[in-house]
Amino acid sequence: MADRLGNHNLSCKRDPGRLPRHAALNDVVYRALSSAGVAAILEPRGLDRGDGRRPDGITIYPFTQGKMLAWDATCVNTLGSTHLIDCATTAGAAARSAEARKRQRYADLGQRYDFMPLTVETTGVLGPAFSDLIKTLGRRIRERTGEKREKSGCGSGSASQ
Repeated sequence: MADRLGNHNLSCKRDPGRLPRHAALNDVVYRALSSAGVAAILEPRGLDRGDGRRPDGITIYPFTQGKMLAWDATCVNTLGSTHLIDCATTAGAAARSAEARKRQRYADLGQRYDFMPLTVETTGVLGPAFSDLIKTLGRRIRERTGEKREKSGCGSGSASQ
């Protein structure tokens, strides 16, 4: 059931729309890695945090600094009551907050892997780690394909650019 502003479904854990958004984020990352020539696995088995939860994906070979990339994606509701005030004054506040929570949850994994929390707000603003990954993948795709029109980044961190 939606709240009086119609925002409830953007953040409700029982909303069926959450799973497709999450899957789409991971699919975009997986396909971009593939375009950059980086093999990856979605939902890797045997790599949990100790509570049965695992990252959304991992590269098969080292990605940066001799470590494989592991990522966990989330789409955070910018209009949710816990983020509304911060997001009204600072673009990307909800994404940065969600990113910090993910880094804390996956701290152990982050010591063995290059862990990236990939966060995007429902308004389209990307978290800093996601924005950095897009720039890195854009550069790698351009180097691999020679396509000069391939972008190396998304500018200010907005998905709409």
